Amino acid sequence: MAAAAANWGAYLIHLGFSEAVKNEITAVQGYDTPDTFADAQKSEIEDMVSNVRKTAINPTAEVVTYHAVSALQQAFLWKVALYAKFLKMTGISHTQVRGSRGNVIKIAGFYASLNYKKSYQSTPDYPEPFDNKNAHGMLEDIENWLGIARGKGGTPLSQVTREFANPADNPEIDPGFLQPSVVEFAIRHTRHNDDAHYYENNQQVWTLIHKVCHNTDAWSIVKRFKNAKDGRGATLELVAHFRGQGHVDRRAAEAEQLLRTSYWDGKKNMSFQNFTGRIIGAFEALAECDDPQSERHKVSALLDMIHGEAGLNMAKTVVRGDPQYRNNFRAAIDYLTNEAEAVRSQRAQTRRRRAIAGLGSGRGRGNDHGARGRGRGRGRGRGGRGRGGRGRGDQAMDVMSDDGTTILNNGGYSQARWRSFTDRDRQYVIQARQRADSRNRQVSELRRQDEEEVPAAPAAGTAGARILRTPRRNE
Repeated sequence: MAAAAANWGAYLIHLGFSEAVKNEITAVQGYDTPDTFADAQKSEIEDMVSNVRKTAINPTAEVVTYHAVSALQQAFLWKVALYAKFLKMTGISHTQVRGSRGNVIKIAGFYASLNYKKSYQSTPDYPEPFDNKNAHGMLEDIENWLGIARGKGGTPLSQVTREFANPADNPEIDPGFLQPSVVEFAIRHTRHNDDAHYYENNQQVWTLIHKVCHNTDAWSIVKRFKNAKDGRGATLELVAHFRGQGHVDRRAAEAEQLLRTSYWDGKKNMSFQNFTGRIIGAFEALAECDDPQSERHKVSALLDMIHGEAGLNMAKTVVRGDPQYRNNFRAAIDYLTNEAEAVRSQRAQTRRRRAIAGLGSGRGRGNDHGARGRGRGRGRGRGGRGRGGRGRGDQAMDVMSDDGTTILNNGGYSQARWRSFTDRDRQYVIQARQRADSRNRQVSELRRQDEEEVPAAPAAGTAGARILRTPRRNE
């Protein structure tokens, strides 16, 4: 104990505190080891500094002076206490090298982002219960939650389920104190034999497992850990079951089947992005099953799946001939996606323009503009040429009022002329106006959609800067 106190006292001197203040902190106030600092609350560190400041250096001197501890030194003493808490949590011993100002500040930053009032714990929303189908997705959800949830002490709860309970049993070379980050070091070293932290954190992991697995097919795998609320044991059991060799083989076979049966022809009820997303997922599944594919093989396989879509033929040729795409799966997908979107947009614009042209031509039956046409058959009409006759070129003949003096259409009429119309005349004009209004609304909507579909001009030299077409046979 004396050696530890001497070592800690030397450390305070190393940090810039005077010999007298160091003695007050260690010998008088009793904060003489890392553990005494680790167990202190922030208010207790503040009280300790206040007591040091009230202590006279020489009470019998004519002018009494007191020990000086600046506000900056007081703030740093709390950071030193956080450093000591971290050492105790991870089971690492103190040295002046580990306790450098830079390391102390890093560790203080680790704690500053957490909730001090709740012992630095945080519990995000739990994942959805297992759907009895996607075991791989369930394990990924569990691992993600463990990586962001903070247990008592502030370490992510993934430390509870790490492979080696005792860090000394890990055969991998430890990269060093606080390496590659404070969080990752804490995950590797937070102790599993600390009742003040580990027991409660292990139960918190069990709560997660219960939420995800209860009343699902996975419950039979973990229910034996229920009485002990052993989250670590339950999690490792799930991993062993669903990532065992048999399960891995089944997952690899499903990915291979998807790659064999998938294709894109431009007619599928699926976007090109969704199609390529499925292909990416299948190749990632094979990689996770220890069967990674080369970039060139993945690109070649993707191109073979695209057939029947003439608009992408030239783009496929570009990918095969350009090494930046041929040997880079993601780059090839980005390029092909841009080209597929350009082709889709161009076709959508063409369809809408044709629809607009058709609506605006006034062709067909019921021409409301009163266009004249010579009838293929005049038909018999009241008071003149007859209503609804067909003109040559599919144009409607003029429709006359019952008194045979006025052409009826969707236009305007004077009050005197309107009063002269029969009820049947007026009804025809009203219906013509309604049809014209409907057609105008359709044209406006199609034009609006057409304007929205026009993509922004791509920057020069970028993928998708042109619409590729299939070369003509004689070109």
